[in-house]
Amino acid sequence: MANLKGHTDVVKLLLEKNPNVDLCDKDGRSPLCWASDEGHTDVVKLLLEKNPNVDLCDNDGCSPLYCASCNGHTDAVKLLLERNPDVDLCDKDGCSPLYWASREGNTDVVKLLLEKNPNVDLCDKDGWSPLYWASREGNTDIVKLLLEKNPNVDLCNNNGWSPLNSASAEGHTDVVKLLLEKNPNVDLCDKDGCSPLNSASYKGHTDVCTAWKHRENKVTVRQQF
Repeated sequence: MANLKGHTDVVKLLLEKNPNVDLCDKDGRSPLCWASDEGHTDVVKLLLEKNPNVDLCDNDGCSPLYCASCNGHTDAVKLLLERNPDVDLCDKDGCSPLYWASREGNTDVVKLLLEKNPNVDLCDKDGWSPLYWASREGNTDIVKLLLEKNPNVDLCNNNGWSPLNSASAEGHTDVVKLLLEKNPNVDLCDKDGCSPLNSASYKGHTDVCTAWKHRENKVTVRQQF
């Protein structure tokens, strides 16, 4: 509980007795996992000095890096990444640290994770990728970062929704523009037969439809030359 509460002095005293730092509670959570989850950077630092298993997951498959990434604890993520953990370690639902950082809009964490070259196309059990969630939530900066790693822009979830379809339906014009620059399959339809343009039109997202029109004009000009 000293790890959970962030009682640094207490943790120091306990560590002097060389306890088993990988001993887990009933949920399979180690001291490092708890400290990472709560963002107690000083405690994380102390625990790492004892060389714990940085990839030790709880019963739900959540690793320390996963917990820190999910909650946006940038400093804890930095410390953990110095120990070269498995950045693609997923929870029981197939969600990776990058997945949650992208979904929650933790831009600084996404930057740090991408420096370790994770699999940017890792999807959860429903087929949702980091790019899909960043596009759906309108996290433009994260979409930019992910696109620099050349993800599969046409990767669809189990309902047939691509990042472009999702961004178009939600009216995230800047994201749509970024995705269109990567030449996705603009005619990819979901399981109901709706294309990205159909989704934008149905929702009345005029700016998104305008972005589509500008793209078509650029394509026409290129073809003329």
